Amino acid sequence: MVFKRTRPDSDYDEDFVPPPPRKKRALSLPPSSPPPMISSDSESDTDFEPPLVKKQPIFTPEDERMVSYPSLTPLGAFVLDLLTHPRRLRATVRKLSSSQRSPDKQKVTMASKELKRKEANLAAAKQQMADLAAEAARKAAAEAAKAAAAEKSAADAADTRRAQDVVRRIITPAAEGGFNFKNMDHFFDAMWRKGGDGEVSLLLTNHVKRHGVQHARAMFERSAQAKDKYISSEMAEIYEREGRAIQTLLTRQSTTTVTELLEDFSMEELAAEIQEKAPNLWAALS
Repeated sequence: MVFKRTRPDSDYDEDFVPPPPRKKRALSLPPSSPPPMISSDSESDTDFEPPLVKKQPIFTPEDERMVSYPSLTPLGAFVLDLLTHPRRLRATVRKLSSSQRSPDKQKVTMASKELKRKEANLAAAKQQMADLAAEAARKAAAEAAKAAAAEKSAADAADTRRAQDVVRRIITPAAEGGFNFKNMDHFFDAMWRKGGDGEVSLLLTNHVKRHGVQHARAMFERSAQAKDKYISSEMAEIYEREGRAIQTLLTRQSTTTVTELLEDFSMEELAAEIQEKAPNLWAALS
């Protein structure tokens, strides 16, 4: 029969010195066979089983002394197998993540929907900014064109006033700072008359060659009556001259018989000759 003390030794012996506490030793893990492998890519989610770990018995010390516990079954081989086969582990994790029964599937779906919504909002915001920038550019271009048109109109008005001042000075007496022409007819007759300064005369001739039609049209726009009168008088003279040319062309010589005339007659040649001799009449008839 074993008798246990109810009080420690320090209560019976005053010189009792308690021994130093023992250092705890690390548990050793004896080698063990690796657990079953995790599922491969071809296996379903339900075939995956966690590794079985052997349960260890629970030891209760009978006294207060240090107890040496038995060693546990190590898992070193299982961890080493996962490290040496990362591709198999990644495949398993990928299959678990893509499983419909995975609790993270709903989170992934919601996150994807939120990302798509934000991307759509960002695209809409960018499009709105682009539209606003285009509208601002269009308004700026319209304002610039409007300002340029107003500036050109003001410049044209200033040029018109200066030209009118020159016209006013043409008929203004010399005593008042003008050129002392009787009227505008007097001025234009003098301007178009040959002679005088040869350099200025050549300048006017070249200007009429380049812009005479434009100036004539501008003058006739001021008065339709003047245009009709000019056309009737000028074209009448032109038509009369071209008519005489056609008459001469169609008149046969006295020695030419009708038979000879018909033998040498060609409608194409006659049309070409009329077009050459009377271009205005030909244009009017065609």
